[in-house]
Amino acid sequence: MDNGEIRNDTLNVQLPSSDDDAPSSEKNEEERGENVENTLEDIHRSAVKKKRIPRELKEFLIRIAATAGVIWLALTFLVGIHMCHSDTCYPMVKDGDLCVTWLPGSPSQGDLIVYKHNGETCFGRVAAVAGDRVEIVGGAVWVNGYIVQTGTVQNGSGSIVEAKFPLTVPEDSVFVLSDNSSDVNDSRLFGTIPLSDYRGSVIFLMRRRGF
Repeated sequence: MDNGEIRNDTLNVQLPSSDDDAPSSEKNEEERGENVENTLEDIHRSAVKKKRIPRELKEFLIRIAATAGVIWLALTFLVGIHMCHSDTCYPMVKDGDLCVTWLPGSPSQGDLIVYKHNGETCFGRVAAVAGDRVEIVGGAVWVNGYIVQTGTVQNGSGSIVEAKFPLTVPEDSVFVLSDNSSDVNDSRLFGTIPLSDYRGSVIFLMRRRGF
């Protein structure tokens, strides 16, 4: 065997080894490609998570704002919470009672209401509504010919409050009496109450001092 034949045999032996390396290099390239794709997916997922946090926070703040708005509207136009600081409606409402009121609509005769007078929150019972005729005769309060309250009807100086009676309750107004008949800090003293000063009818007593 000459040298030329030896070289050919050597080449013939080495060629297959180079063919065997090709699949492994292709496999490595595929693995690198998969790793790159996985890395890109991880980056995308982390970016999505970062975007979700502010979005969830925004939705949470919107819900809080909406809830606060609903509560504000309810307390302004539907219900109210008022504390009594007098005995004008004793024993139904005592000093220190916390009352829930319902504002929509107009009060009816017999309703226990909260109203404003000279900037103060007052409690009283509706004795007459628009169109009713009110009279005070012999210390008793009459509405449309029926007695609605008896007792001494006096003002702070001790004189009987009858100067403005009889009267007819005007539109958009009510005539209010204290449940405590000896307390004349009501319509017997300062006249009818306009509905613009009406703050709602008492529907629930939330708290009492004592019994």
